[in-house]
Amino acid sequence: MYQKQYQSSRRSRQRALRKRRRNIILAAAAILVVAVGGIVLAVHTLTPKTSDPTNVVPQTGDSDISQVSSITDSSPASADPDPLSVNTSFSQWNQSCNWDMILVNASNPLPDSWEESRIIYPESLSPCGLDERIVDTVQKMVNDAYADGVSIWLSSGYRSKEKQSELFEREIQEHVREGMSREKAEEEARKLVMPAGYSEHQTGLVIDINGVEEDFYQTQAYQWMCEHASDYGFIERYPEGKDSITGINYEPWHYRYVGVENAKAIEESGLCLEEYIYQQMNQK
Repeated sequence: MYQKQYQSSRRSRQRALRKRRRNIILAAAAILVVAVGGIVLAVHTLTPKTSDPTNVVPQTGDSDISQVSSITDSSPASADPDPLSVNTSFSQWNQSCNWDMILVNASNPLPDSWEESRIIYPESLSPCGLDERIVDTVQKMVNDAYADGVSIWLSSGYRSKEKQSELFEREIQEHVREGMSREKAEEEARKLVMPAGYSEHQTGLVIDINGVEEDFYQTQAYQWMCEHASDYGFIERYPEGKDSITGINYEPWHYRYVGVENAKAIEESGLCLEEYIYQQMNQK
Protein backbone atom coordinates (compact mmCIF):
# COMPACT_ATOMS: atom_id res chain seq x y z
CA MET A 1 0.00 0.00 0.00
CA TYR A 2 2.83 2.30 0.85
CA GLN A 3 4.34 1.49 -2.54
CA LYS A 4 1.15 2.54 -4.23
CA GLN A 5 1.02 5.81 -2.29
CA TYR A 6 4.65 6.52 -3.13
CA GLN A 7 4.10 5.87 -6.80
CA SER A 8 1.03 8.12 -6.77
CA SER A 9 2.95 10.86 -5.00
CA ARG A 10 5.82 10.53 -7.45
CA ARG A 11 3.54 10.77 -10.40
CA SER A 12 1.98 13.88 -8.89
CA ARG A 13 5.39 15.49 -8.41
CA GLN A 14 6.37 14.56 -11.97
CA ARG A 15 3.17 16.09 -13.35
CA ALA A 16 3.78 19.20 -11.30
CA LEU A 17 7.38 19.37 -12.54
CA ARG A 18 6.33 18.95 -16.16
CA LYS A 19 3.68 21.62 -15.71
CA ARG A 20 6.19 24.02 -14.18
CA ARG A 21 8.66 23.39 -17.02
CA ARG A 22 5.91 23.95 -19.58
CA ASN A 23 4.97 27.23 -17.96
CA ILE A 24 8.60 28.33 -17.93
CA ILE A 25 8.96 27.51 -21.63
CA LEU A 26 5.74 29.38 -22.50
CA ALA A 27 6.84 32.39 -20.50
CA ALA A 28 10.23 32.40 -22.19
CA ALA A 29 8.58 32.15 -25.60
CA ALA A 30 6.27 35.06 -24.80
CA ILE A 31 9.22 37.18 -23.67
CA LEU A 32 11.07 36.32 -26.89
CA VAL A 33 8.08 37.30 -29.05
CA VAL A 34 7.74 40.62 -27.26
CA ALA A 35 11.46 41.29 -27.60
CA VAL A 36 11.50 40.55 -31.31
CA GLY A 37 8.43 42.73 -31.85
CA GLY A 38 10.08 45.58 -30.03
CA ILE A 39 13.21 45.29 -32.16
CA VAL A 40 11.18 45.32 -35.40
CA LEU A 41 9.21 48.36 -34.27
CA ALA A 42 12.35 50.20 -33.32
CA VAL A 43 14.00 49.47 -36.67
CA HIS A 44 10.88 50.65 -38.55
CA THR A 45 10.72 53.84 -36.51
CA LEU A 46 14.36 54.74 -36.89
CA THR A 47 14.67 53.91 -40.61
CA PRO A 48 14.42 57.14 -42.81
CA LYS A 49 11.30 57.21 -44.98
CA THR A 50 11.76 57.60 -48.74
CA SER A 51 9.31 59.24 -51.13
CA ASP A 52 7.63 57.52 -54.03
CA PRO A 53 10.31 57.73 -56.74
CA THR A 54 7.65 58.78 -59.24
CA ASN A 55 6.95 61.90 -57.18
CA VAL A 56 10.57 62.96 -56.58
CA VAL A 57 11.39 66.38 -58.00
CA PRO A 58 15.09 66.72 -58.69
CA GLN A 59 16.61 69.40 -56.47
CA THR A 60 19.03 70.68 -59.07
CA GLY A 61 17.77 74.21 -59.64
CA ASP A 62 14.97 76.03 -61.46
CA SER A 63 16.20 74.99 -64.91
CA ASP A 64 15.58 71.31 -64.19
CA ILE A 65 12.16 72.06 -62.74
CA SER A 66 11.35 74.03 -65.87
CA GLN A 67 12.34 71.05 -67.97
CA VAL A 68 10.00 68.81 -65.99
CA SER A 69 7.17 71.34 -66.42
CA SER A 70 7.79 71.68 -70.13
CA ILE A 71 7.61 67.92 -70.59
CA THR A 72 4.30 67.82 -68.72
CA ASP A 73 2.87 70.80 -70.60
CA SER A 74 3.80 69.35 -73.97
CA SER A 75 1.55 66.33 -73.53
CA PRO A 76 -1.05 66.31 -76.30
CA ALA A 77 -4.50 67.51 -75.20
CA SER A 78 -7.70 65.87 -76.36
CA ALA A 79 -8.62 67.17 -79.79
CA ASP A 80 -11.69 69.40 -79.87
CA PRO A 81 -13.79 69.60 -83.03
CA ASP A 82 -12.97 72.49 -85.35
CA PRO A 83 -15.03 75.60 -84.60
CA LEU A 84 -18.16 75.99 -86.68
CA SER A 85 -18.02 78.61 -89.44
CA VAL A 86 -19.39 79.33 -92.88
CA ASN A 87 -16.51 77.20 -94.24
CA THR A 88 -17.33 74.06 -92.25
CA SER A 89 -17.69 70.99 -94.44
CA PHE A 90 -20.77 68.77 -94.05
CA SER A 91 -19.94 66.44 -96.93
CA GLN A 92 -19.87 63.32 -94.74
CA TRP A 93 -23.16 64.30 -93.15
CA ASN A 94 -24.77 64.74 -96.58
CA GLN A 95 -23.68 61.25 -97.60
CA SER A 96 -25.64 59.55 -94.83
CA CYS A 97 -28.37 61.91 -93.59
CA ASN A 98 -32.08 61.62 -94.24
CA TRP A 99 -33.34 63.46 -97.33
CA ASP A 100 -35.01 66.24 -95.33
CA MET A 101 -31.77 67.07 -93.46
CA ILE A 102 -29.53 67.66 -96.47
CA LEU A 103 -27.39 70.78 -95.98
CA VAL A 104 -26.59 73.10 -98.85
CA ASN A 105 -24.68 76.34 -98.37
CA ALA A 106 -21.65 78.30 -99.62
CA SER A 107 -19.22 75.51 -98.69
CA ASN A 108 -21.46 72.49 -99.26
CA PRO A 109 -22.87 72.06 -102.76
CA LEU A 110 -25.97 70.04 -103.58
CA PRO A 111 -24.82 66.40 -103.90
CA ASP A 112 -24.78 64.97 -107.42
CA SER A 113 -27.04 62.17 -106.18
CA TRP A 114 -29.87 64.56 -105.34
CA GLU A 115 -32.98 63.66 -107.36
CA GLU A 116 -34.39 66.84 -108.88
CA SER A 117 -36.78 64.59 -110.79
CA ARG A 118 -39.01 64.68 -107.69
CA ILE A 119 -39.90 68.32 -108.38
CA ILE A 120 -43.54 68.91 -109.29
CA TYR A 121 -45.62 72.06 -109.90
CA PRO A 122 -48.97 71.72 -108.10
CA GLU A 123 -51.66 73.99 -109.56
CA SER A 124 -52.86 75.15 -106.15
CA LEU A 125 -49.38 76.44 -105.30
CA SER A 126 -48.47 77.71 -108.78
CA PRO A 127 -46.08 78.86 -110.06
CA CYS A 128 -43.70 77.30 -107.52
CA GLY A 129 -42.13 73.91 -107.88
CA LEU A 130 -41.64 71.74 -104.79
CA ASP A 131 -40.25 68.35 -103.88
CA GLU A 132 -43.24 66.05 -104.18
CA ARG A 133 -42.67 64.78 -100.64
CA ILE A 134 -43.59 68.12 -99.05
CA VAL A 135 -46.42 69.31 -101.33
CA ASP A 136 -49.28 68.10 -99.13
CA THR A 137 -47.65 69.59 -96.03
CA VAL A 138 -47.20 73.00 -97.66
CA GLN A 139 -50.77 72.96 -98.92
CA LYS A 140 -52.09 72.16 -95.44
CA MET A 141 -49.99 74.94 -93.91
CA VAL A 142 -51.35 77.50 -96.38
CA ASN A 143 -54.93 76.32 -95.79
CA ASP A 144 -54.57 76.37 -92.00
CA ALA A 145 -53.15 79.89 -92.07
CA TYR A 146 -56.08 81.00 -94.24
CA ALA A 147 -58.49 79.45 -91.70
CA ASP A 148 -56.81 81.62 -89.06
CA GLY A 149 -57.37 84.71 -91.20
CA VAL A 150 -53.75 84.91 -92.42
CA SER A 151 -52.80 85.03 -96.10
CA ILE A 152 -49.69 83.04 -97.00
CA TRP A 153 -48.61 82.59 -100.60
CA LEU A 154 -45.46 81.24 -102.17
CA SER A 155 -43.31 83.67 -104.07
CA SER A 156 -40.50 81.19 -104.78
CA GLY A 157 -39.74 77.50 -104.39
CA TYR A 158 -37.61 75.23 -106.55
CA ARG A 159 -35.09 76.85 -108.89
CA SER A 160 -33.27 75.09 -111.68
CA LYS A 161 -29.51 75.39 -112.11
CA GLU A 162 -30.06 77.78 -115.00
CA LYS A 163 -32.46 79.98 -113.06
CA GLN A 164 -30.12 80.15 -110.08
CA SER A 165 -27.19 81.13 -112.31
CA GLU A 166 -29.31 83.88 -113.85
CA LEU A 167 -30.28 85.33 -110.46
CA PHE A 168 -26.72 85.19 -109.17
CA GLU A 169 -25.35 86.99 -112.21
CA ARG A 170 -28.09 89.62 -111.99
CA GLU A 171 -27.12 90.35 -108.38
CA ILE A 172 -23.44 90.62 -109.34
CA GLN A 173 -24.20 93.11 -112.10
CA GLU A 174 -26.18 95.32 -109.71
CA HIS A 175 -23.11 95.62 -107.49
CA VAL A 176 -20.82 96.19 -110.45
CA ARG A 177 -23.02 99.11 -111.54
CA GLU A 178 -22.52 100.53 -108.05
CA GLY A 179 -18.80 100.68 -108.77
CA MET A 180 -17.56 97.41 -107.26
CA SER A 181 -14.99 95.17 -108.88
CA ARG A 182 -16.21 91.83 -110.21
CA GLU A 183 -14.54 90.01 -107.30
CA LYS A 184 -16.07 92.28 -104.67
CA ALA A 185 -19.45 92.16 -106.42
CA GLU A 186 -19.46 88.34 -106.27
CA GLU A 187 -18.58 88.47 -102.58
CA GLU A 188 -21.49 90.81 -101.86
CA ALA A 189 -23.88 88.88 -104.11
CA ARG A 190 -23.28 85.68 -102.12
CA LYS A 191 -24.78 87.34 -99.05
CA LEU A 192 -28.15 87.36 -100.81
CA VAL A 193 -28.02 84.81 -103.63
CA MET A 194 -25.95 81.66 -103.96
CA PRO A 195 -24.38 80.52 -107.24
CA ALA A 196 -25.85 77.49 -108.97
CA GLY A 197 -25.23 74.28 -107.05
CA TYR A 198 -24.97 76.05 -103.71
CA SER A 199 -28.54 77.23 -103.25
CA GLU A 200 -31.13 75.44 -101.14
CA HIS A 201 -33.74 76.43 -103.70
CA GLN A 202 -32.41 73.67 -105.94
CA THR A 203 -33.50 71.07 -103.36
CA GLY A 204 -37.21 71.83 -103.69
CA LEU A 205 -37.42 71.86 -99.88
CA VAL A 206 -37.47 75.66 -99.58
CA ILE A 207 -40.19 78.28 -99.88
CA ASP A 208 -40.06 82.07 -99.91
CA ILE A 209 -43.39 83.45 -98.75
CA ASN A 210 -45.30 86.66 -99.47
CA GLY A 211 -42.56 88.23 -101.55
CA VAL A 212 -39.03 89.20 -100.58
CA GLU A 213 -39.83 92.18 -98.40
CA GLU A 214 -37.41 93.52 -95.78
CA ASP A 215 -40.28 94.45 -93.46
CA PHE A 216 -41.88 91.00 -93.69
CA TYR A 217 -40.91 90.37 -90.06
CA GLN A 218 -43.47 93.01 -89.08
CA THR A 219 -46.39 91.30 -90.80
CA GLN A 220 -49.17 89.09 -89.49
CA ALA A 221 -48.00 86.31 -91.80
CA TYR A 222 -44.54 86.32 -90.22
CA GLN A 223 -45.98 86.16 -86.72
CA TRP A 224 -48.14 83.21 -87.76
CA MET A 225 -45.10 81.42 -89.21
CA CYS A 226 -43.11 82.03 -86.01
CA GLU A 227 -45.88 80.33 -84.04
CA HIS A 228 -46.74 77.49 -86.41
CA ALA A 229 -43.98 76.78 -88.96
CA SER A 230 -42.43 73.97 -86.91
CA ASP A 231 -45.84 72.26 -86.67
CA TYR A 232 -45.45 71.55 -90.39
CA GLY A 233 -41.71 70.74 -90.30
CA PHE A 234 -40.41 74.17 -91.40
CA ILE A 235 -37.74 76.40 -89.85
CA GLU A 236 -36.73 79.99 -90.49
CA ARG A 237 -33.58 79.09 -92.38
CA TYR A 238 -31.60 82.34 -92.10
CA PRO A 239 -32.41 83.83 -88.68
CA GLU A 240 -31.09 87.16 -87.51
CA GLY A 241 -27.56 87.14 -86.09
CA LYS A 242 -26.49 83.85 -87.70
CA ASP A 243 -25.04 85.15 -90.97
CA SER A 244 -21.44 84.44 -89.89
CA ILE A 245 -22.40 80.75 -89.88
CA THR A 246 -25.03 80.48 -92.63
CA GLY A 247 -23.26 82.92 -94.96
CA ILE A 248 -26.61 84.56 -95.77
CA ASN A 249 -28.08 87.77 -94.39
CA TYR A 250 -31.27 87.71 -92.34
CA GLU A 251 -34.20 86.47 -94.47
CA PRO A 252 -37.43 86.20 -92.44
CA TRP A 253 -39.36 85.08 -95.55
CA HIS A 254 -37.18 82.03 -96.31
CA TYR A 255 -38.32 78.69 -94.83
CA ARG A 256 -36.79 75.26 -95.11
CA TYR A 257 -38.46 71.88 -94.59
CA VAL A 258 -36.58 69.57 -92.16
CA GLY A 259 -39.41 67.43 -90.76
CA VAL A 260 -41.52 68.11 -87.68
CA GLU A 261 -39.23 66.45 -85.12
CA ASN A 262 -36.14 68.31 -86.29
CA ALA A 263 -38.02 71.59 -86.70
CA LYS A 264 -39.28 71.41 -83.12
CA ALA A 265 -35.81 70.61 -81.79
CA ILE A 266 -34.20 73.46 -83.76
CA GLU A 267 -36.87 75.91 -82.66
CA GLU A 268 -36.43 74.96 -79.01
CA SER A 269 -32.63 75.13 -79.17
CA GLY A 270 -32.44 78.52 -80.88
CA LEU A 271 -29.81 77.13 -83.27
CA CYS A 272 -29.62 77.62 -87.01
CA LEU A 273 -29.52 74.53 -89.24
CA GLU A 274 -25.72 74.45 -89.46
CA GLU A 275 -25.37 74.63 -85.68
CA TYR A 276 -27.98 71.94 -85.13
CA ILE A 277 -26.39 69.51 -87.60
CA TYR A 278 -22.92 70.27 -86.23
CA GLN A 279 -24.19 69.39 -82.78
CA GLN A 280 -25.69 66.13 -84.04
CA MET A 281 -22.45 65.19 -85.79
CA ASN A 282 -20.36 65.67 -82.65
CA GLN A 283 -22.75 63.72 -80.44
CA LYS A 284 -22.23 60.51 -82.44
